[in-house]
Amino acid sequence: MGLNNNNSVEKSGAKARRSIYNLVLIVVVGVLFVTGYTYILQKMYNDSILDNAIAEDSSRTDAMHKGVSNALTREDFTEINTVDDMNTERYKSLQTYLNQIRNMNSTRYFYTAKRNTEGRLIYLVDGLDLGADDFAYPGTYIEEEMIPYIERALSGENVYSQEIIDTTWGHIFTACYPVRANDGSNEIIGALCIETDMEPTYVFISERNNFVMIIGAVGIVAIVMLFFCVCIYIRHYRNQQKKQQKILEEAAEAAYSANRAKSTFLFNISHDIRTPMNAITGYVELAKHHLNEPDKLSGYQTL
Repeated sequence: MGLNNNNSVEKSGAKARRSIYNLVLIVVVGVLFVTGYTYILQKMYNDSILDNAIAEDSSRTDAMHKGVSNALTREDFTEINTVDDMNTERYKSLQTYLNQIRNMNSTRYFYTAKRNTEGRLIYLVDGLDLGADDFAYPGTYIEEEMIPYIERALSGENVYSQEIIDTTWGHIFTACYPVRANDGSNEIIGALCIETDMEPTYVFISERNNFVMIIGAVGIVAIVMLFFCVCIYIRHYRNQQKKQQKILEEAAEAAYSANRAKSTFLFNISHDIRTPMNAITGYVELAKHHLNEPDKLSGYQTL
């Protein structure tokens, strides 16, 4: 009987544990699905925002390049080399022109560049305001992060950054174009580069990414807490099972002890009754053989 009770308790406990495990599995899968789905949607949304921003900036820089390229001459790249050349009328005129175009198009940087006699890339005419802190004077070396774009432009390629570029000035979109001589030779004489501010877009995407990370972190915390709660529940449930099993074992032991006491009592009673009964039966049997002998019968009665 006790064994059957134990088996019943174990089966009930196993069934309850399976239900809990299934529930936990469903919750974990649900949390992972929501987190993963949110991440994918956010990634697609970020890519869409970035693609739209790049497409818009590409269209804007293409228009600026088209409007300015015809105004640039071979002399603008051969006769402007150092800070001293800033005093020439051509430099002043070209710098003012680039500055106006930059302001009209809300562009961050607008400048020309070339390779000097040493083979290094240098700035020529910077379209920033002359008093700007980051104004680049003629002959200033190009920053490392911009060199790959300008080198590709000098090789004849229109170059657009396909991702947000983190420069010393912040996050920007860069477009670099080859400048060709308008004397019929079609020779590449320098590069024209335009950089637009992508910091607001970058901040927005970063905030969205942080939001996704928070969702992921909350999901992980939720899963950990769920497992923690399940472990506590299972431990509590097992303790309850052990207590219940102990109660059943004690009840079975008590029933067994009571049954054993009853058997002992009945055995003792049977023994106590059987002894005098055997004696009585014996005397009755003796008396049957001496019915005609009153003296003996009287002796048996006395006994």
